[in-house]
Amino acid sequence: MTIAAVALFGSTTVWCQNYSAEFGSIMDMDRRDQHKPQLDSILSLWGKSAPDDPKLAIAKCRRLLLDCYKPVITKAKNKNAGNDSTYNIVIDHELDPVVINKAYSIIDGAINNNPDIFELRQYKLITDYQLEFYSEFIRDFEKAFKRQEQNKGKWIVDDSFSPEVPRERIFTALAVGYLNDIISKDSIDLDLAEQLLDTGLKYFPNEFRLLNIYGIIVGNYRHDAEAAAKYYSKALEIAPDDVLILLNFAQLKVKTGDAKGAIELASKVLESPEASKDYKDEAMDIISYANAEKIPVSLYSFEFQYAPVLASKAGNPFQMTNVAYIIEEDLPSGGFIPQFRSDVVKDDLITIGDKECVLWTFDDPTETPLCKYLVFIPADKGFDVYTLEKTLPLDENINWVIGHPTTEGHSSLGGVKGFENGEAFVKFVIDKIVK
Repeated sequence: MTIAAVALFGSTTVWCQNYSAEFGSIMDMDRRDQHKPQLDSILSLWGKSAPDDPKLAIAKCRRLLLDCYKPVITKAKNKNAGNDSTYNIVIDHELDPVVINKAYSIIDGAINNNPDIFELRQYKLITDYQLEFYSEFIRDFEKAFKRQEQNKGKWIVDDSFSPEVPRERIFTALAVGYLNDIISKDSIDLDLAEQLLDTGLKYFPNEFRLLNIYGIIVGNYRHDAEAAAKYYSKALEIAPDDVLILLNFAQLKVKTGDAKGAIELASKVLESPEASKDYKDEAMDIISYANAEKIPVSLYSFEFQYAPVLASKAGNPFQMTNVAYIIEEDLPSGGFIPQFRSDVVKDDLITIGDKECVLWTFDDPTETPLCKYLVFIPADKGFDVYTLEKTLPLDENINWVIGHPTTEGHSSLGGVKGFENGEAFVKFVIDKIVK
């Protein structure tokens, strides 16, 4: 194969297409790990031929990423052997910081020397995403788009890209797509998710996919229905026929008791030629649910909307222990889904210090966010409400989140590992939060 070089801006930037193509073909193989010596040989020749080629920096980074996870060997007792002296060898993998820092140094150095080369910026976001370095993703996302504003989108690009597609459109699609993927992960930290969304909306204020996910975050996890409705409404102004936004907004309407609004949104899904059968089935379920004689109030709504109202009106703790009475008499019209009574395992009066509290215990939650404990603690007026909610699986030390729902909204008071029992939870809230 002959060397096909593309020179941009005289001799400052050289792309050697043969080395790039050979390297890329091996990296695309299913068992590329077996070809590391070949890759290293190509990189060596490439570096001698065109050391300033920015694609060489990308290739070096990709080669290092093959070695970024180092094996970690540990011994675990063999439980089946009946002999405590026997062990099983367990091989795991963890990121090697030395290799990662070297890869980052290479790609960052290349960007510093070639700030307008599209592929370098693109690949930096790809590596951040692949390694789940989401804070780095935010930083590099900002840097890339600030540069795009400075150079008005005039990126230096490889001729192998389709020339009729503007680079900024490709870049936008890449960034928004990754933002969606990152925020949709079960393991994402909510604060980081909102930071990613804020960064994305700063550059793409009318990107309906980001607005839709923001609605999910604040509605399903922050329990702020009003804020979620604003995001969904703005998203529908931009993409009025988007099926996912329509369904998400309809579900929110059901949760907040707006049967008419839920039916209106779900009906649009049924009329949409873009909606799949599954989406239409979901829309039918929403309509059936909303058309019920009394639209049910979900456990979600009770924990985060009605409990604070009841707490502010209760005259004494005993009024909060009669769950059946509260369900049937004290709530706004609508009533509860039938299984709510079985969700409440028990309600107890717990006295800690001078505070006589009411603790509600629920079945162990199987979804997020749902409540394990809900405690009413005496306050100047009525009671304050605190919840222990199952959280997203961030790490082994954070299994739960303490929440503080009020009539103005719901706030998170931080993650905790958990408690032996409800009384321990109540004591923690009084000692560490209420004080």
